Amino acid sequence: MRDSEQRQFDPQAAFLAGLEWPRLLDALGQRVSTPYGRGRLAQLAPLTKLGAVRHSLALIDEMKALREAGGRLDFSGVRPLDALLERAAKQGRLEVEELAAVLSTHRCALQLCAELRPGADAARLAELADGLHPLPGLADRLAGALTPAGALNERTYPELGRLREELTQRRERIHGKLEGLLRSSKLSAVFQDHLYTLRGRRYVLPVKADFRGQLPGIVHDVSASGATLFVEPQALVEDTNSLTMAVRQFEVEVDRILRELSLAVGEAAPHLRDNLDWIAKVDLLNAQAALSEAYQGTAPRVERQGALHLKGLAHPLMLLEEARLHVATGAVSAAGAGVASEAPARAVRNDLRLEGDLRCMVVSGANTGGKTVLLKSVGLCALLVRHGMHVPALAGSRCDLFEAVCADIGDRQSLETSLSTFSAQIRLLASWLPDVGPHHLVLLDEMLTGTEPAQGAALAGAVLEALLERGATTLVTTHFGELKELAARHAGILNASMAFDPEQLRPTYRLQVGLPGASYALHIARRYGLPDELARRAEAALADRPAALDSLLVAYQEQQHRLERVETQLDRREAQLRKREAALAQGERSLADRERQVRQRERGQVSAELRVARRRIGEVIGSLQRANSLPIAGKLSQRLGELENELTGKETGRPPTTGQPAELTAMEPGTAVWLPSLLRPAVLDAVLDEGRRARVRLGSLSMEVAREDLAPLHAAEENGRPAARRGTPARGRAAATGHTAAQASQAGPPEVPFAVAGEENTLDLRGLRLDEALEQAERFFDLCTVKHISPVLVIHGHGTGRLKAGLRENLQRSPYVSAFRAGERGEGRDGVTVVALNL
Repeated sequence: MRDSEQRQFDPQAAFLAGLEWPRLLDALGQRVSTPYGRGRLAQLAPLTKLGAVRHSLALIDEMKALREAGGRLDFSGVRPLDALLERAAKQGRLEVEELAAVLSTHRCALQLCAELRPGADAARLAELADGLHPLPGLADRLAGALTPAGALNERTYPELGRLREELTQRRERIHGKLEGLLRSSKLSAVFQDHLYTLRGRRYVLPVKADFRGQLPGIVHDVSASGATLFVEPQALVEDTNSLTMAVRQFEVEVDRILRELSLAVGEAAPHLRDNLDWIAKVDLLNAQAALSEAYQGTAPRVERQGALHLKGLAHPLMLLEEARLHVATGAVSAAGAGVASEAPARAVRNDLRLEGDLRCMVVSGANTGGKTVLLKSVGLCALLVRHGMHVPALAGSRCDLFEAVCADIGDRQSLETSLSTFSAQIRLLASWLPDVGPHHLVLLDEMLTGTEPAQGAALAGAVLEALLERGATTLVTTHFGELKELAARHAGILNASMAFDPEQLRPTYRLQVGLPGASYALHIARRYGLPDELARRAEAALADRPAALDSLLVAYQEQQHRLERVETQLDRREAQLRKREAALAQGERSLADRERQVRQRERGQVSAELRVARRRIGEVIGSLQRANSLPIAGKLSQRLGELENELTGKETGRPPTTGQPAELTAMEPGTAVWLPSLLRPAVLDAVLDEGRRARVRLGSLSMEVAREDLAPLHAAEENGRPAARRGTPARGRAAATGHTAAQASQAGPPEVPFAVAGEENTLDLRGLRLDEALEQAERFFDLCTVKHISPVLVIHGHGTGRLKAGLRENLQRSPYVSAFRAGERGEGRDGVTVVALNL
């Protein structure tokens, strides 16, 4: 090999070009926003320390989280400052627009710094933010010195404002005199045009050469034809001189201010340069996060054991192209163009694992099957990790830090025209093979082809064994059957293949681990138009060869493809069955819901009819009560309740009884007893007829009942039934339990429902004294309790408020009352008390 060729050959550049690393860096550069970020990208170098790699990966994670939360960073305020900072550091004067550029860049840096402090979950971003020099003194001074439009602020510099006002006034005075001369009727024929202009900061009028003597003044210029003289009128010479002096004073003041501000910038120039480096770092970090978003990257676990466990690996450039096509397709759809666009192609993801004793993977399979893409994807992952960037794989992946990535991908003959492909491959192997060690990743695409197959295969096998002995992690693609067999014999080598659809004659780009792949050379030849006669002749020539491995692999993969198709059909049928089962279950639930709704409507109609019947029967019960036949009425009421519960599906709520009559002779007057026929307690007043009958008091009613119609009150309590029951008359309950409305309220009284006034549920007490009102209320509550009427309305009006207050105080203690409240709109408001009774 000639010396010039040796010097031109760069193995590292060949590795990176073969892996398409420059293209990935171009994609990263497209996401950089500032020239400083692009400069930092040009200096991007691999990281050598494990801690630095992990820190960079975590930093990109935090930046992605910040971007996803809506914190997209804005670098639009950054301006090029290198040259002007160098001039300011040498005490040179900066112009106003240059000072405005310094202020804009610094404000942008401060805004970026503020956005990098989102919270405790972004500690590394906060640490990065601490690297900015805030320079509050310079920032405040420049902000006060400059207006938002980028001019000197005359509020900060009043002398500058005074001089500007003086200039304005002097100019207006001169303009007025010039316009007066132009309007003068005596001089109307003197002027070539009725306008004035400037010559060397002096105001002049265009005078016809023939009328030179009619306008005294100084000639400052002559037109090209000589017909026009530009004359400064003598009357304006002194005014123009004063204006010139004022202009000079203004310029001196501006120069003084700019030099002071430039000196301040020059003193802060070292910190400002550091801030530019800081902006470059943030810009590149933001671009790395944006690139990771574009190819759906994740931060892998990184160690130094040379292991690879990449889940859902895909080529990042293919993912970027897929994302670009999605955006383009969405843009066309959003524009409503109505043009059908081809759906973006999907990058195929594969799982790849090499760790532990497995250090080498031999990937075989058909041409155009994706073997080279797989190698490039693995190599780019290794390079991305070396530069502290996310990999195009799913979460939970592992990609260790390799000291070097050695790749031979592509046809070396196209790069080195003086060498054959085989010679170029040998030279590349010879250049880095002596240095390969345990922490190296080696990627070899179609290794040592271009020579006699048997010798090439033998040499390739020797290279693989040497790489295994050196501890390198290796991926090789090949068509050599000998290498496929080597993987089957060697414990450290793993066979894999890229799947191929033998029916469609198309690759699936799926990695199948554990089995080598057939080359499908004849199948692909037929697909791409080779005459079938030639393909059959080649098959006949291979029939007698002992190397039948490829044929067996073809047969196996065809069978596997058929099984996969059957499995897919079964999965589809199973999914359809599950869908139908879910639909049936939903239908059953809907039917049950409709049935329940129908039953509820029917029960509601029955309940409404029962309420009408109850009101009518209540009138009969009242008549029976007045006829001293309360036990008969109670039985009718109990039967009516049982019928209602039976029709509405409710529990009867009948209290348990012992069935044993009370021993009246052993009871004292005032004892609480139970009336089973009425399901209510009462108070014993007297024992009659030697214990065969008794007189009891139920509220304000007094009646005589037979011994068989009474039961001891404790009999109901012993059977788990409280003495106070639904619909118990008030006095009996008060005697038996002492239960009051106040106690019910403390125990959490129920809400009093809205009440509509009617004849049976309304009591008007207006105009009565308090004692009369309380007596009538007691009788009214007793009657409503018997009739099961609740809530009721008690009208007391407002008046002096004594009747209302006394009544409500009594309701707090009344055993009839469960709860009460003032009336609402539609009930009578505070002139009415709505009472819920203990039914």
